[in-house]
Amino acid sequence: MVEIVHALKGRINFVHFRNVLFMGERKFKESAHLSTEGSLDMYAIMKALVEVGFDGVIRPDHGRTIWGKWRCQAMVCMIARLESVIFKGFMKPS
Repeated sequence: MVEIVHALKGRINFVHFRNVLFMGERKFKESAHLSTEGSLDMYAIMKALVEVGFDGVIRPDHGRTIWGKWRCQAMVCMIARLESVIFKGFMKPS
């Protein structure tokens, strides 16, 4: 996914951000947004979006319905992850 983000630099207008767990050819299930919960490196994907100057809309997917007992409003979780990217120095807050 990181390579795709870089290849499509300047052409990405909207991101439907979710993690999945690959279970075989053409078989997957949705997982929590944390990289450790699925097959995608969500941090690396978010970092790549920052690196290419993405300034479109990001819609996190189903966060509040797939974390079981610990529920989180999806947008709140995504904001926390984006702040993590900012505070690690990949973006400078304006």
